[in-house]
Amino acid sequence: MKKILTLAFVALTLLATACGKSNNDNPNPQDDTKKVLIGTWRIETVTVNGTALVLSDCDKKSYIVFSEKEMINYLYNNKKCDTPQEVRATYSILGNVIRIVTKNKTSDKNFSISGKKLILSHTEEINGEKRNFVMIYIKQ
Repeated sequence: MKKILTLAFVALTLLATACGKSNNDNPNPQDDTKKVLIGTWRIETVTVNGTALVLSDCDKKSYIVFSEKEMINYLYNNKKCDTPQEVRATYSILGNVIRIVTKNKTSDKNFSISGKKLILSHTEEINGEKRNFVMIYIKQ
């Protein structure tokens, strides 16, 4: 009788611990990606159709800040090198695509994160010509 009670107790203990496990054993990979994405990313390089653009000192000051639900792109240019243009957008992630939504436009960009590098790429048609853009950012 003692053995049966001991086995029953062990079985109930195992059952209780198995049922008590949370569903976090299979976390959502999109949440993990978002956690890595959150922060400040400074522009490093821009290429168009495989050719690196020469970034001015003002361009090199540009950066993106990702929060949980919003991104803010701070763009510097030679005309306003001391004051950035601020572009606010919401974003969502699906696989390796980030959808960026501003009040005027929605754009999808492929992205990857490798260490402290964020790589954004997309294709645009400009004056009838398709151009492939790749922007690399470094996490600050």
